[in-house]
Amino acid sequence: MSISTRIRKIREFSGLKQGDLAKALHTTQQAYSDLEIGADHARIETLRGVCNVLKIQLSFLIAEDIPVSEKNIKEYGRKKFWETISKYEQAEIRLRVYDELLHKAEG
Repeated sequence: MSISTRIRKIREFSGLKQGDLAKALHTTQQAYSDLEIGADHARIETLRGVCNVLKIQLSFLIAEDIPVSEKNIKEYGRKKFWETISKYEQAEIRLRVYDELLHKAEG
């Protein structure tokens, strides 16, 4: 599912109209409509603004492996990425980052 489709579905689950988001983002309804049609090319600042208005995390918006549903918006959408993964996965990520840093320092 594309980012633009995810934005539209999350907006609809939130009970908002395009005009509501356009107003909150200080843009026109046409500009916002264009975003829902082609958000895959949107600037990161724009996507962050949409996330702020919809009260979701950017990591949820771009997570193509988590379907958009009311349940998932409540369960994952408002949590930071770090809160959605297990302690084991957090440790693996930290080790991978440290390993990369060590290789860069040696390199």
